[in-house]
Amino acid sequence: MAMVSMDLANSYFLSGQHHRALPLFEEALQAWSSLNNLVGQANVLNNLGVHYYEHGDYLKALDMLQQSLACAEQSGYTRMEAFALASMGDVFSDMQVPAAAERLYQRAYELAQQLDERFLVLYLELARAALACTGRDWGRAYTYLDAAGKLVLDKSSQYEWGLYRLAMGRFYLAQDNPEPAREPLEDAIHCFEAGGQLADAAKARLFLAAALAGLGDKHGAQESLQQALDQIALLQTQAPVLPVAFSPQAGPPEDESSARNGRLVIPPVGQGGGI
Repeated sequence: MAMVSMDLANSYFLSGQHHRALPLFEEALQAWSSLNNLVGQANVLNNLGVHYYEHGDYLKALDMLQQSLACAEQSGYTRMEAFALASMGDVFSDMQVPAAAERLYQRAYELAQQLDERFLVLYLELARAALACTGRDWGRAYTYLDAAGKLVLDKSSQYEWGLYRLAMGRFYLAQDNPEPAREPLEDAIHCFEAGGQLADAAKARLFLAAALAGLGDKHGAQESLQQALDQIALLQTQAPVLPVAFSPQAGPPEDESSARNGRLVIPPVGQGGGI
């Protein structure tokens, strides 16, 4: 029953229907708790943390994620430790507590490398680049982006390439340098639209509109903005639009870790995982 609830909850969550996902996540948590299954609890608590974070309830999100981390540590579920730490880093980053975010990202990064969680490693390189940009530490930001670029070249993934190119565009825009931002943002839009990731495409178009406005191309900026609004309107036929974030949004990406709005949502572990 818990597995069925988690499957349905993840499906609803990734399609943006959060109001349908929440009761199913809670149902799954109750089932795993009644069975004293720490692995299952860690999994669903992480996803609840992501849910509350995306809806702006940072304290509730941290509570869920800390519980997820505790369950993961007690059960030896190292993979979930890494994802919970990364999600907690996102929360502190958005709360503008960069030192705490950096420490959590570093712990998550070390675990992700040990486990060879390639997508999570990429996610964390981009997250740390965004954090460095916030502090206007351009050299450190570029170091993280360079590492991310090497990762996406190792595997043919249009989605991951789009994430990297979007991050590069934002890197230049953060320095008030719209000219070099234009090409990577256009590249990111192409990748996301080809893969059907409309939320990511809309986000990239918003940044492209800013770049074009900075270049004095008012017509191009207005056109890009309108295209972004059209894509957002299409998404709103299924779910409310969530706040723009730095990292992966409209998943799923091309491996087992799904992402939406920059927050990592973990599919349930199969029967082989001891549940």
